[in-house]
Amino acid sequence: AMHRYPALVSANGEGDASIALVTNAAAKGGAQGCLGVAVEGRHGVAVKSWDGSLEIATMTAIAALEKVGDLWPEALRRLEPLARPPVLGAGMVVGAVESRLDLVVA
Repeated sequence: AMHRYPALVSANGEGDASIALVTNAAAKGGAQGCLGVAVEGRHGVAVKSWDGSLEIATMTAIAALEKVGDLWPEALRRLEPLARPPVLGAGMVVGAVESRLDLVVA
């Protein structure tokens, strides 16, 4: 149900709903920058942002899913705004935030 109706778990456009919409997974963000993703029939990804930012947790979860091969090119394209959020300066895009991921497989 979480995968089929992600907007019932969080608002459309939120990271967890966006991940669920473009992958074969259920995703749920939580308090203080926690995000969990369960990829059907494969594995789970748990992310915690040290500063409590769900935006950072989302981009790191996307990076992890990409590293383990769960995102095809179209999914990556659709998640790009969340995977590399823009940095604005004087109302213009001057850069992007990028994930620095240390992936530990347990």
